[in-house]
Amino acid sequence: MQYLVIVIVSLLIYSNTLFFKYALDDGLIITDNKVTKKGFSGLGEIFTKNSFYGVFGDKANKFLPGGRYRPLSQALFAVEYQIFGLSPFIGHLFNVLLYGLLCMLLLKVLKITFEKYDTGPWYVSVPFIATLLFTCHPLHTEVVANIKGCDELLALTGSLAAWYFSIMYFKNQKFTSLLLIFIVYTLALLSKENAVTFMAIIPLSLFFAYKKTIKNYLIILIPLFLGLAVYAGLRYNALGFINT
Repeated sequence: MQYLVIVIVSLLIYSNTLFFKYALDDGLIITDNKVTKKGFSGLGEIFTKNSFYGVFGDKANKFLPGGRYRPLSQALFAVEYQIFGLSPFIGHLFNVLLYGLLCMLLLKVLKITFEKYDTGPWYVSVPFIATLLFTCHPLHTEVVANIKGCDELLALTGSLAAWYFSIMYFKNQKFTSLLLIFIVYTLALLSKENAVTFMAIIPLSLFFAYKKTIKNYLIILIPLFLGLAVYAGLRYNALGFINT
């Protein structure tokens, strides 16, 4: 029931955005981006060029200091364009659905990380109340209502998934969990570079929630660092430098 409540609340709050148009930022990555509008044929360039290459060409790296490399969300926009053309409704619909999934995943992570606070009726438990506040917080309006904000949603979804599989590794000690950490965290970084903060958030949260040996925490860091290394290599290949 609590997961159902969270997803219904998230959908109700942002259902009005389904009929919004494109916003100013969407031009740089969707409507005015020639690479995105190549659809499937532009996927190769998306992963090997600056995100703004389709607008500014070879001058893209000079447009913003450090450049921008967020290929996963741009690849999604290219696929959407190939199938639906320029359809703001589809972009907004995906953002709303992704936000609902993100909020459900957050509730799951909080419930298993802070099990001792998940007591009593579910509607007054700390994980549920915290997730409900997150879901309704107006600070998230710009991200969900702006189609380009999909990069933020994907980055947090992937980071939360990495957090979840880290907990699963603590519980089952299986290599599969480590592999899944690597995959979802790499995808999170390819969505937006601020996912790097979870390299500290994940081990710190596990340290306070579980009593494990130092070895376990170090093992958790391995797939996180490998994901960062893959992202850094791809970014270097696309932009020629690592700084953001």
